[in-house]
Amino acid sequence: MPADFQDITMVTLYKNKGAKLDCRSYRSISLVSFAEKILTCILFNRLLINISERNLPEPQCGFCPVHSTIDM
Repeated sequence: MPADFQDITMVTLYKNKGAKLDCRSYRSISLVSFAEKILTCILFNRLLINISERNLPEPQCGFCPVHSTIDM
């Protein structure tokens, strides 16, 4: 993978509630490159198709679409 894909910029955002000097009044988001987002989306979709075409045993289906851990 390119070195650009390993760089993440963390940004803190004020939640508009609480004291501005309190760390709990902030949340963080991570900013990644546009190319990394596209590659991640492509890989995710390919993996999802691959997983859904296989007949996985029920204990392995917790994160598959139309399945959940409650269905077991």
